[in-house]
Amino acid sequence: MLETPALEIVFALVAFQLAAFLYLYRRHRNEEHAASTTSTSTVTTSDRTAPSENEEPPVVECIDCGAENDPDYRYCWRCVSDLAGEPGPGRQHRSPSGRLF
Repeated sequence: MLETPALEIVFALVAFQLAAFLYLYRRHRNEEHAASTTSTSTVTTSDRTAPSENEEPPVVECIDCGAENDPDYRYCWRCVSDLAGEPGPGRQHRSPSGRLF
């Protein structure tokens, strides 16, 4: 059997590991809470305002298929063409209704 000092060392190590785990868990949880409150508090009212009824949101029209895309998109959501470049080889310009230009 194990002697008393050996058991005391094992229990001390287990207690130390539990204390370290509890400390790290609380620290991680507090960091997540601080990050979530910081990210929500930095949002300004101008970020939350919607466009007025008369103002249309900005869009970028695809030169290949004519689909309307968000200005942040690099590629068209419909035909996956590069929105910054020229139409691909062999492609014709089309209007949103599908008619050729």
